[in-house]
Amino acid sequence: MQKEICEKESAEQQAGCSGTGFIGRDFLALLFLSAITITIYSHTLGSPFVLDDSANILKNQYIRIADLKPESLYNAAFKSLRIKRPVSNISFALNYYIGHYNVLGYHVVNIFIHMASGMVLYLFLRITLNISSPTRPQARLISFFAALIWLVHPVQTQSVTYIVQRMTGMAALFYLLTMLLYAKARVANQQGCLKTGDKRPARAYLYFIGAFFSAIIALGSKENAATLPFFLILYEWFFFQDMKRDWLKRNGVYFLGIFSLFLLLVFIYVGGNPVAKILSQYQTRDFSLVQRLLTESRVVIYYLTLLAFPHPSRLNLEHDFPLSYSLTDPVSTILSILSIIGIMVAGMLFAGKERLWSFCILWFLGNLVLESSFIGLEIIFEHRLYLPSMLIFIIPVTLFSRVIKSEYAAKGILCLFIMVFSIWTYQRNQIWKDEITLFTDCVQKSPNKARPHISLGIALIRAGRNDEAIITLFKAVQLNPKSASAHNSYGVALSIAGDIEQAIPHFEEAIRILPIYEEAKHNLDKALAYQKEDERIDRR
Repeated sequence: MQKEICEKESAEQQAGCSGTGFIGRDFLALLFLSAITITIYSHTLGSPFVLDDSANILKNQYIRIADLKPESLYNAAFKSLRIKRPVSNISFALNYYIGHYNVLGYHVVNIFIHMASGMVLYLFLRITLNISSPTRPQARLISFFAALIWLVHPVQTQSVTYIVQRMTGMAALFYLLTMLLYAKARVANQQGCLKTGDKRPARAYLYFIGAFFSAIIALGSKENAATLPFFLILYEWFFFQDMKRDWLKRNGVYFLGIFSLFLLLVFIYVGGNPVAKILSQYQTRDFSLVQRLLTESRVVIYYLTLLAFPHPSRLNLEHDFPLSYSLTDPVSTILSILSIIGIMVAGMLFAGKERLWSFCILWFLGNLVLESSFIGLEIIFEHRLYLPSMLIFIIPVTLFSRVIKSEYAAKGILCLFIMVFSIWTYQRNQIWKDEITLFTDCVQKSPNKARPHISLGIALIRAGRNDEAIITLFKAVQLNPKSASAHNSYGVALSIAGDIEQAIPHFEEAIRILPIYEEAKHNLDKALAYQKEDERIDRR
């Protein structure tokens, strides 16, 4: 035991916890991570607000604060649309306070969050590698390349460039920061090798306190951080308790308390009876709970293919993912389920010799659970990969370092991947330069989905290209006649073209589909008023 403690203390020093180590190569690594983030995202600073940015930012009166008084910040935090994400809401309010609706400030914050996440990821991988394998060579390089691949990966563009997905970015940043601070606290808390007068045990308390507040911020940023207590326990068991079962038995009561806390968080999240609330979410969806569960098995495998081959042609803000109706319809459903089971089994088998790999596999699957299982969210979004993908690249990077005997060859191949991913990220971000390029891309990749046609049609109206908007929105109505938004937007385009008689039935249909649709009611009133005015003029 004494030897293990000494190794953990040695790991702390190797992981750059000492000032000398940090000022050296670790500092240069962090500087490079920062520089490359700024480089590949620098041209997104003018990308516009889109989709959910409207409801959460542009139309959110509570973030329009004129001062930093507690009342203003409280209203922004807890009266905004996403009341369970107060930290994210406050960040938007501060952006508004500084620059109103200038997108530059919002993008600067998002890019900084992504950059900070990459830096924290590097430090977390550094200390974890040294805890799990104190004698592992090239721990710094492996951590650096794994963090860098995640940082420049094209699939992260949706979480960074899509402004409202700051919620995802902030939750992931403080989630991982909690893990890092916890790891540093536990390493510093090993007192067996500490010399008299060393203040590191005191630092451990500071790290624990920091981890606690970081966890609160993560939970206040987005609800998917609710898995954090589970992964803290798993991390402790994997890397500090040598996966001993008696430790789990001794602390069973505490784990039960934490599990109860998790259930409480779920109860708070759904705002009532969890089962009833979850089932009610499917009333407005075009898929059932069973269909979603079956489909998500294929989505998880698709996510893995995106991580492996993230060419811009495969990335899409509006994926039109086909549903699964049974285990064999399509047959890829059962194959995907078996693949996921195989991945889980591999994760358990790796726990003996490749503990870090095992943890990374569980991290990936575990952090997809909330958004890729029973909750009635939309089927697929790329930003859901942001947190789950953080640790996964340690596996291929470690494999490269072992399989390729030449260190220079391994570095060269990894650098080639990083260069290609960086170029693809830059190219993907060019699609986000304005609404028309973004939604044209969505329409081309999801031609049978109504919503991208609606979004493109609205963008064309704003750009003064109403004739194109009419064609696009007519297609949206054809694709989904039950879409209130499609009918309302098509009615607006027809009204602008002066075809009031054709517009009115679409406004009426939008209201019939969604009786509380105030915008459609307003548009109908205006159209009827214009119609009456035209009739009055004709009678003269």
